[in-house]
Amino acid sequence: MQRDRADSTDLSAPRKEAAPPPTPQTDSAPRLSHRTLLLALFAAAAAIAAAILLPRLSLLRNSVVPFASSSSNTRLANFANPANRSISSMALPKSLKAKPAPLSTAGVGPWTTQDPFLFCVFHHDAYPAGDESLRPAVANYKRGRNMGSDFEGKDGWRMYHGDDVPGFPQHPHRGFETITITKTGLIDHSDSLGAAARFGEGDTQWLTAGKGIVHCEMFPLVHKDKGNPTDFFQIWLNLPKSDKMVDPYFTMIWAEETPTLTVPAPPSNTPPSIVRVIAGASLPVPGATTDGVVPSTPPPPNSYASKPWSNMAIWTVDMSPGGEVTIPALANPVANPQGHTDVTRVLYFFAGDRIALSDPDSDANAGPVTVLTSHASIALHATEPTLVRNTGEKQGRLLMLQASPLGEPVAQHGPFVMNTRQEIFEAFMDYRETQFGGWRWPNDEPTHGGLEVGRFARHPGGEVTKKFEGKVRGEWGQGWV
Repeated sequence: MQRDRADSTDLSAPRKEAAPPPTPQTDSAPRLSHRTLLLALFAAAAAIAAAILLPRLSLLRNSVVPFASSSSNTRLANFANPANRSISSMALPKSLKAKPAPLSTAGVGPWTTQDPFLFCVFHHDAYPAGDESLRPAVANYKRGRNMGSDFEGKDGWRMYHGDDVPGFPQHPHRGFETITITKTGLIDHSDSLGAAARFGEGDTQWLTAGKGIVHCEMFPLVHKDKGNPTDFFQIWLNLPKSDKMVDPYFTMIWAEETPTLTVPAPPSNTPPSIVRVIAGASLPVPGATTDGVVPSTPPPPNSYASKPWSNMAIWTVDMSPGGEVTIPALANPVANPQGHTDVTRVLYFFAGDRIALSDPDSDANAGPVTVLTSHASIALHATEPTLVRNTGEKQGRLLMLQASPLGEPVAQHGPFVMNTRQEIFEAFMDYRETQFGGWRWPNDEPTHGGLEVGRFARHPGGEVTKKFEGKVRGEWGQGWV
């Protein structure tokens, strides 16, 4: 039976509540210590809470695009004469901390990240045309899929946790931030604060979960006459202990407002490289337009990225064959309150067939060069520049994550990231009691309409931003404005 549309569902229906944990029983066994009882209660409550929450949590299992590799291992070689150098004897460019690590080719699982980044996953789905309810317009599309947890990529796309529409129905978060960077496709956001958004096609949503929020991320298939491909990252960024219980907040970085650098390629007939600065201080990129320096859009006010000592930078880089980009050195890292200036910088090569990394001031025919013919993550020295050249025949794509590590303990269970197990226990109990504001949307996976609805954001205070003409859902999904 077809699910009722969001704008016709009765909001007065009773809201589903999570079942409370069972009351601990006593018997005639020897009396246990307070600490033992507390640990036992924590384990039992966490297990029960997990059983309640897991079917509806987002991103507990995620997928990355199956990465086709031209060799079983990342190949390191001298760019000028690959046959003359072995991996063991080859010197790395001084900007590389270590040999690159191959990215997952299993088709599931997140990429490895470094503190303060917790998680990074690349979603790439070739969704078909949609029907009137924004579902896949494919007969029996649920057949052969593990509905509720569909991550296998059958027919080139996944339903994830969605029932009718692909995506991630309502689920909670606490203690960290999510950064969703889109290139293609649309995402419908709804949350427990009454906020909503439709974004995509180059937009970024930066959400500080703080003390707790429930939200959903659905992928409406708005085009009826053609496919609805999606291409986006979701990154989890940890919050410092001092900020884990701040008020939740999200910021939209619209595509039209995202700082973008154009870097001409040496061959005049080669399209330029495009660098999108999602976050971070202005860094001079040699050869780029606007002198290579652009201001970044401010992150949410309580984001870790809002602190100068985070030394945050998030870039996406698109390079045509023959293109090149110099990732500049971070000349003067800002020290944190403890006086540390450590900065991690990781470059992810996730699309393309061949890139070469070297020091900008070295001779390409004599200096150390690292050539990658399979997709990999590359740890870089943030205080050294790195020249990246697309020496392959395909479009190359990279993601750069840079920040100062927090150096704090991490306790994580599903969608909650805190510093101790006791704080995880408290997060489960708080969610059970408060639902982090309650879910008053008509169903667990609301969407915001078809093509007639534009990209927009409506914040809890009621402020609405439209990025092109179109209708926008009203408060709690009722009506249109």
